[in-house]
Amino acid sequence: MGGGRSSQPEYVMIDEQLDQVAAITRRLQIALRRGDLDAIACCYSPSAEYSDPVLGNLGAGSARRAWSLILPLLRSPSWRFSIEDVGLFSSRSSTRLAYVFAPTGRTVSLDIATVLYVRDGSIVRHDDDFCLSAWSKGLPFPHCLVARSRSFRQQVNNEARRLAGSPARRGTAGGAVDAASWDGIV
Repeated sequence: MGGGRSSQPEYVMIDEQLDQVAAITRRLQIALRRGDLDAIACCYSPSAEYSDPVLGNLGAGSARRAWSLILPLLRSPSWRFSIEDVGLFSSRSSTRLAYVFAPTGRTVSLDIATVLYVRDGSIVRHDDDFCLSAWSKGLPFPHCLVARSRSFRQQVNNEARRLAGSPARRGTAGGAVDAASWDGIV
């Protein structure tokens, strides 16, 4: 009886945890595809953090609010998800997102690398990474300005944070955000 699994229940617990992380990742992807803000919010812990190259790190409690800012800006979104890796407390996935940026009517295509951190069946941190230059192609001026101008990137980040209601840096806006709210930066 030597050399084998010493405790079967430990492996079952690990499998259950891996399944839980994969399940919450899939639930978020399905909710995003449907554009269902309530279902998206249910995937996150109330104190979950969100970060991406446009919004920056929004801090505790920001993940649910971030999607209420992002989704109204995406007209005719097309999502393609691929879960790359699932661990005990995180998942890594890649997404191809194509959409029309509502304020300008310009088409944008992004390759997004996502890391989700999960605790007790909920996402506690969501980190997206994508090319800021590709995202900025939806803006009404040359997108190279965003990629090359530190002050412009900071202005976009601050305005997005304000609209998202992030308490860090510039105020605490409330209420739903629509495409017209971006008039200050686009």
